[in-house]
Amino acid sequence: MKRGFTLIELLVVLAIIGIITTLAIVSLNGARQRARDVKRWADVRSIQSAVEVCINEGGSPPPVPATWNGLLTQSCGGGQQFGSLLATGAMPIPPQTGCSENDVENTDCYMYCMSASSYILFSNYEGTAPSGGLDGDITSYPSPATDCILSNDQRPDPLPRCLPVDGGTFCLGKL
Repeated sequence: MKRGFTLIELLVVLAIIGIITTLAIVSLNGARQRARDVKRWADVRSIQSAVEVCINEGGSPPPVPATWNGLLTQSCGGGQQFGSLLATGAMPIPPQTGCSENDVENTDCYMYCMSASSYILFSNYEGTAPSGGLDGDITSYPSPATDCILSNDQRPDPLPRCLPVDGGTFCLGKL
């Protein structure tokens, strides 16, 4: 007498496999989100370190160029270019690169703004933004068309706000 699995037993096994697969995918998506947020934080901190060295070398942050990658060739005084101060030698770009100049706060953008003696670095976060960022409106940059550049080579309009909340934004620099 041959004995095999019944249809009910096979359906139960398939349902269990489906539930386990769903749980694994949900868990993996959370890990991917955290990984993208860690990249954003590391990128903004790397740019901040280079800007601070540039200020120490030349007395002011690098000027805002026409393009995001144009920051690499900006002079920092003492003959150094900004790109030589970045660990990778390249301008970081956001992990999802879905940046919109008309909705900076709700898309995946990096932003650099510069005024006479101060600067702002901006990034969005999917989860909780790290502590230690700025909180408030960016008000000291009256002309985003010349004072700020986004990672997609556009100018922000309007300027975003620094809101360190879940799914919010993160800024370093000086408001």
